[in-house]
Amino acid sequence: MNEPQKTSLDDQLTEFYGSIELPPSTVSEMLADRDRPRSATRRLMMIVGAAAAVVLALLGVFLLGEKDATELAMAEVAKNHLKGIAPEAVSSDYAVVQEHLSLLTFSIEPPAEGLVSGFELVGGRYCKVQGEFAAQLKLRPKHGGPAATAYVVPADGPLTAIEDSSAVIDGVRVRCERTDGRLVFLAEHVSAE
Repeated sequence: MNEPQKTSLDDQLTEFYGSIELPPSTVSEMLADRDRPRSATRRLMMIVGAAAAVVLALLGVFLLGEKDATELAMAEVAKNHLKGIAPEAVSSDYAVVQEHLSLLTFSIEPPAEGLVSGFELVGGRYCKVQGEFAAQLKLRPKHGGPAATAYVVPADGPLTAIEDSSAVIDGVRVRCERTDGRLVFLAEHVSAE
């Protein structure tokens, strides 16, 4: 019995494609296109187009950068507030919560006369605002009402351009205050009055 001769797939592919030829006119067109010099005008247009794209991108970053950083940070604060995550360290004493959040190299206690003046501390946990480590502080209003969340973060890195601001995002009033090289964000549910 004659068995068919076994050849590798590589051998079969080489044999198949080796037997196919492009028409001479196609080969000539491909070689002519390869050897054709590119016009100086076309090269210049490509360089001008690339330069214009870079200028527009830089201009957009320059004009929108500060606004975008503030909006992004405040939207993140509102989103985190809505999650309602419980504090890891439960205490009304900032020193106790600071000790629990020992990896933070800045004071987590907001100024008494600032955004949190009408609140008392319930506890805190680690958090991030725009990729920067922050303290997330659960607060209770001194005169009753729903809990609020404060975020304390150094005003450096991507947060350098953020200034005092206020906005309502997804039913959460977010206010931001710059103080002592830190940013303090306060997030509260907007009452449905």
